[in-house]
Amino acid sequence: MDTQHTRAPNYKAPSLWETGSNWQWFVLICLLYAYSTYMHQAFVISDALFYNSYGEQLAFERIEQMLNVQAKLSWVSYVFIPFFVGIKLLLVSLCLVGGSIWDSLKVGFRRIWSIVLRAELIFALGSVCTVLFLTFFVELSTIEDLQGFHHFSLKGLFPFEDLNAWYLYPLQVVSLFEILYVIFLVKGMQALSGKGAYVMLELVGKSYGLGLLIWVLMVIFLKLNLGL
Repeated sequence: MDTQHTRAPNYKAPSLWETGSNWQWFVLICLLYAYSTYMHQAFVISDALFYNSYGEQLAFERIEQMLNVQAKLSWVSYVFIPFFVGIKLLLVSLCLVGGSIWDSLKVGFRRIWSIVLRAELIFALGSVCTVLFLTFFVELSTIEDLQGFHHFSLKGLFPFEDLNAWYLYPLQVVSLFEILYVIFLVKGMQALSGKGAYVMLELVGKSYGLGLLIWVLMVIFLKLNLGL
């Protein structure tokens, strides 16, 4: 039977926001983060990296103990992936709900959650891209080399030693993936509200943007005062 004759005249193919259930998207995102975690532990954080970093400070036996402990506890990072993803989705969704209420938009929490969940795919794929880039295109000698890798953010454009501590983390946050994430949120909120891109950009900026700013300030405070 020709399916074209069985569809309603106003049939519209499901958009990205409507494809798949929230659980399917959540599992996909967690699997991507789990894959990037595995690649990071298996190929980026190598034994040689530890020996080069701590060989002059610690005894050989002590470094071996550190590696053994890390191997035994590697499963912990996988267990906490769904927890951390869920917390992040909740916080971002609450920010956008607050912005929607402020602008008198009648958009429910569940629909916003769906948008935020799908937008998280940007960061999940970003984590995979980053770890693959580190694995195949970057030669790391020490842990410090890994900590200084920020090729996809503004921090990678500035010499590390020439920057004041106040600017390090904010420049790290402003990355290619963060920009794509904001664009994704704006397009998603457009689809929900029917409003223009500029209006939704303003809403995302004063809700999610404000929440992100508070988070950045908290991290800066902890780094400067607690030496983290």
